[in-house]
Amino acid sequence: MNKAKLLAASLCLAATASSSFGARFYAQPSIAIAEVDGFDATVGGSLAAGFIFADKHALEIDFSQFSVDDNYSDSFSSGELQYDFKPVLLSYRYEFPITAKLYGSIGASIGATFQEISSRQTFTSIFGPGTWNYERKDEAFTAGFSAGIGYRFTDHVAAFLSAKTLRASKSDVLSENTYSILQLGLNCRF
Repeated sequence: MNKAKLLAASLCLAATASSSFGARFYAQPSIAIAEVDGFDATVGGSLAAGFIFADKHALEIDFSQFSVDDNYSDSFSSGELQYDFKPVLLSYRYEFPITAKLYGSIGASIGATFQEISSRQTFTSIFGPGTWNYERKDEAFTAGFSAGIGYRFTDHVAAFLSAKTLRASKSDVLSENTYSILQLGLNCRF
């Protein structure tokens, strides 16, 4: 409930600010390739919504989701681990022209990463086989930087490629960690 209120308040603030600065709203779906400390790279998705004002400044809310899996086995047990990451970020980005259609951007993000671990372990003991399940959820403060490049097909549609490096604080799920996200997507302006 509080997350919905925060999102609604942010969108209302964005709408109020956009009308006074001649801003344009945009939606930005993308494919995200993420790499978290100590895990293999994984593919997820991302959706951002925001507005551009003064033709160079962007303010957006960005939601991504990705999971990493890990399996292990020894002579007495085997198990499966799944970590789910859902960063929700408020991002500022400065865009600058490279050519008439090509542009670059740099930015900063701050927000939270909602983390969840699910584990299932099968083991053998002196009492026979057994199973142990574990789940844990928590949020971690997250901040980082981004850089990207885009190509405008029209005034309303652009393709972009961006890279983010984010640092998440310690949580009940993971210790402090860094993750990188490479995004490829479309920027659709209204």
